[in-house]
Amino acid sequence: MATAGVACCLIPELQIKYELATGKLVKLTEITLQQALYWHRWVLVKGLYKQVSDQVINYAKQHFND
Repeated sequence: MATAGVACCLIPELQIKYELATGKLVKLTEITLQQALYWHRWVLVKGLYKQVSDQVINYAKQHFND
């Protein structure tokens, strides 16, 4: 709806980098909101599940701001 021009939205900048760079979307404010992200992994404690979970956590630590 945002790219169609019918709504103003609060969208994580990480998800709309391309749209901002090409001018499809514009920032209306410079306000930044911080929200902690959590990876729930209480069941993912061994085997392949643990490996996948560890990879998700490592990727997030490398690519997302603190």
